[in-house]
Amino acid sequence: MANPDVFRITMEGQRAAAQAVRAIGDRAYARFVTNLEDVMADIFAETQVLVPVETGALKRSGRVVREAVTADGVVLSIAYGGPSEPRYVDYAVYVHERLDVRHAPPTQAKFIEVPMLRYATVMEARLAAGIRELWR
Repeated sequence: MANPDVFRITMEGQRAAAQAVRAIGDRAYARFVTNLEDVMADIFAETQVLVPVETGALKRSGRVVREAVTADGVVLSIAYGGPSEPRYVDYAVYVHERLDVRHAPPTQAKFIEVPMLRYATVMEARLAAGIRELWR
């Protein structure tokens, strides 16, 4: 016999609804990753304008690296030097950090840090806007 003090609602299609919600979550995360990669590409483009050029090798070694995309998070980085140009890793750090070295404008030291800081103020808004598009 049913308990008269218990109020129940039975929903038809509950499993399908739960799957739809999970799918939106998966799509939202995929959109977030894509939008983050787009933002990093924009930041990288700015680093390419700012990176000092003597021979061009340091500039050519620059890239966006997709280090990890998991359910726990996304790790992207902008790198100069590296496996293809190992001799430029230390040089990239030297060029990036030495504020006392003069560079021909628009190139400069802090060629990665400056664009990253500039985009920090707009990154959250751009990422949120991309996810909001899914709800329309």
